[in-house]
Amino acid sequence: MLPSRISFNEHIQPILSASCYHCHGPDSGTRYPEDEPLRLDQEEGVFSARESGKPVIIKGDPDN
Repeated sequence: MLPSRISFNEHIQPILSASCYHCHGPDSGTRYPEDEPLRLDQEEGVFSARESGKPVIIKGDPDN
C-alpha cells in the first residue's frame, strides 16, 4: 500500500541508491553513458535538458 504522501528521501532515494547509483551516481569512474553521463544523485542532472533537448524526468509530470 502506498503512503498518502511520498517522500523522496524516504521512498525514492533508497530505490535509486540500490538500483541506479552504481552507473548514475556520485562516482565519476562508473558513470554512464560515458559521452553524456547521467547523474541521478543531483537534481540538476535529473531535470536538465539532455542532448535530445529533453530532461530525463519532467518535474511534476510523472507520466512523461
